[in-house]
Amino acid sequence: GVTEDMEDENGIEKMSKKVRNVASEIYPQYRQALLTSNSLDFDDLILLTRELLIVNNEVRENLHRRWNHILVDEFQDTSRVQLDLVKLLTTNSLLVVGDGDQSIYSWRGAHAESMANFVTEFQGHCADSLASDAAHSDEGENSTNEAAEVNTVFLMENYRSTTNIVKAAQMVISDPSSGKSKSD
Repeated sequence: GVTEDMEDENGIEKMSKKVRNVASEIYPQYRQALLTSNSLDFDDLILLTRELLIVNNEVRENLHRRWNHILVDEFQDTSRVQLDLVKLLTTNSLLVVGDGDQSIYSWRGAHAESMANFVTEFQGHCADSLASDAAHSDEGENSTNEAAEVNTVFLMENYRSTTNIVKAAQMVISDPSSGKSKSD
């Protein structure tokens, strides 16, 4: 029926059959309009940049030399493709800022779990990237055998909300099964 849910290829998002049918009619026209106007949308920019960095070592290494430090704000709203892009860009230093309890872009493929999985995803990543870059470089100055260390810093001071609002929010977002809140 019209309310029947269908999973996408990732098995994550669900969309009604009616919405999927409308999207399948409109999306090809949208793609054609982008091509005709020689334009890219937000997703294209991310996907094509990721693809370029995967297939073109020279471009990736140039960006590694250009940017020693990468900062990602609102990290809780990153998708898997954006996470891949961050990994492709990062060599020496990565700083992410975010709050998994404030993820609002799941409809665009964001995974709030990216905050909780950060250590697993990135432990040793920068050291691996450095060793890979040094292997392709004559200088070898960035070579290191040390594993990159991941540190977590909890910023508990809120300068935009009153103490009562922060306490109320912490009560709402705390995990009752663990008995712990973000302030523990």
